[in-house]
Amino acid sequence: MRIASIIRPESGNANYRARFPLVALQSRGHEHQLFDAHRLPHLNEFARFDVVHFCRLWEEPFQLLARALRDAGVGVTWDCDDYLPAIPKETSSYRIVGGPRALQVARDMQVMMDLAHIVTTPSPGLLERFADSADDVRLIENYIAPPMVRTRRPQRFNDYLHVGWVAGNEHRADVEPLRLRALVERLLEFYPRVEFVSLGLGLGIRHARYVHLPGTDVLELTRFTGQLDIAIAPLDDTEFNQGRSNVKVKEYAAGGAAWLASDVAPYRGLGTAEGGKVIANDRWEREITALIGDTARRRALAANAFTWGARQNIMLHLHEWEEAFGDAVARGAAGDGNTASRLERSV
Repeated sequence: MRIASIIRPESGNANYRARFPLVALQSRGHEHQLFDAHRLPHLNEFARFDVVHFCRLWEEPFQLLARALRDAGVGVTWDCDDYLPAIPKETSSYRIVGGPRALQVARDMQVMMDLAHIVTTPSPGLLERFADSADDVRLIENYIAPPMVRTRRPQRFNDYLHVGWVAGNEHRADVEPLRLRALVERLLEFYPRVEFVSLGLGLGIRHARYVHLPGTDVLELTRFTGQLDIAIAPLDDTEFNQGRSNVKVKEYAAGGAAWLASDVAPYRGLGTAEGGKVIANDRWEREITALIGDTARRRALAANAFTWGARQNIMLHLHEWEEAFGDAVARGAAGDGNTASRLERSV
């Protein structure tokens, strides 16, 4: 297949929902090209492609392009990994998709789902939500790229016991409801062996054993998580978080970190076999301190995590994307396969 994807290059979401799958599909003989959504690619740029994958795009220009592609017999897939109308006020994207704009964004998302031959999402929560809005919705989880799969844990920062959190800007909305800042301050006060490291979102804590790292390349992420003894995935139980994916604990597991995660939809059903534990949000301090004090359990969970994390390599799950794109091509081509000539007539 010849697969095009339109992405916002600055979006980390595009890694898991477009870049990683398309690069991996090259190993099966498929061709791919990424297009910058900010440049608003023209219809005739897609003349040689069998399917076009819209990644987290909903605005009117993309609706018009998707309609033209569909009319020309090209397969159209649409992917979304967040329920954008419910995005928290604390995030930088709220002014773009939330508040008074939320209703229009929801309508625009519906249009894209109507136009797509196949809708893909990494979240069971979004699968359920989108099932009433699209004819064919596929659950394809986020899988890690081959460079993120570690054969051994990397060299440690220092001799502290490391507790850590990888958190993007959208997790700012989880800090206050779950009292995470106070939790970390208490851990540092009572456990002199503990160093807490946050990657991405800073907690504003002034302490010699609190470390804030602004970020890292996603392909280096498991090198960081490999430094952690305990990794946390806290989520407030909100409408937005119900639609999130479980990739954070995969990133932790692939580094070999024992993990704890909130009992919220993305993480339910995971546990010891995957290297961690799902917990109620009123038990964070108790569960972290229990793991700090139980070296044997922590090591056993870390071993399980490392094994499970290696199985999240996208190369082991390529058939899911291949089937989705293939079905879209079949539905779009209408049997004659003459995509290029139809596109040229449409331009």
